[in-house]
Amino acid sequence: MDRTLINYEFSAHYKGAFVQYEYFDFDGVEKDFTDTIYEVGKSNGWYITGEYVIPQAYYIAPFARYEEWKKWKNGGSDYKLKSYVFGVNWYLRGNTTKVGIAYQEDDYGKAIGDKKVKRIKFTSQWFF
Repeated sequence: MDRTLINYEFSAHYKGAFVQYEYFDFDGVEKDFTDTIYEVGKSNGWYITGEYVIPQAYYIAPFARYEEWKKWKNGGSDYKLKSYVFGVNWYLRGNTTKVGIAYQEDDYGKAIGDKKVKRIKFTSQWFF
């Protein structure tokens, strides 16, 4: 199967602020791996995220992210995923460690689950 990915990314930092946008366009995506009929098409998606680090507050950094992904481009909103994330990161040890807590809400279209999923996430990251 031939596949093509086109990807555009923009990111910027200014003082404590960070913003990033990314767009994906896939060609050669299989519609349904569980189906016996082999159907290939297109998929696309994008996200935007931002964060602001506050050094005076012990390097706490509120952030937000929004994303959309259309699993099957010709399938309308039935194949669409929308995701919202809001949270706070805390940068420690000279920015070599990050811990965070976030609220995430995912809204799946009818053809990819037809449900809303809400969760609280705890994250950690170490930079080497």
